[in-house]
Amino acid sequence: MENARCSVGVCPPENDGSHVFSSGPLYLDALQKCGDVNGFAPKQRYIKASVGKAGKSKLVSLPRGLTERALFLSRLDPATTAADIRDDLAATLSEIEVTCTKLPSRYATCACFHVAVKAEQFDLISDANVWPVGCIFRPFWGKLRAKESVEDE
Repeated sequence: MENARCSVGVCPPENDGSHVFSSGPLYLDALQKCGDVNGFAPKQRYIKASVGKAGKSKLVSLPRGLTERALFLSRLDPATTAADIRDDLAATLSEIEVTCTKLPSRYATCACFHVAVKAEQFDLISDANVWPVGCIFRPFWGKLRAKESVEDE
């Protein structure tokens, strides 16, 4: 190991045996790759989380929060409202709970919507037989920001 090839913060100080390093494998990886980094710090590895499987325990974990999935709808008539979509879905799928928000559209010739349901019901609304002919829909990824809505519920 040559100190001239190591950059500041990448290579560890020389160990005379009196110090014990406790940072584990990440530190050893940096030590082994010290001559090959060319001034760049090696990428850190993150340890993946594990989930417990024990059936009987005195410990109680919290249930997973309710998750929502959403669709982005486009190419609907500009006069369509969020209430129209909710009413249409209620007539088609009676057991579904929908949150619908009208989004600003790039074009004045069509309307766009964010339609959110519980994750378990997402397959019901992502079926092509639910939506009118010519309507485009796809999964909506990310969160809906308040400034993005034109009309709520």
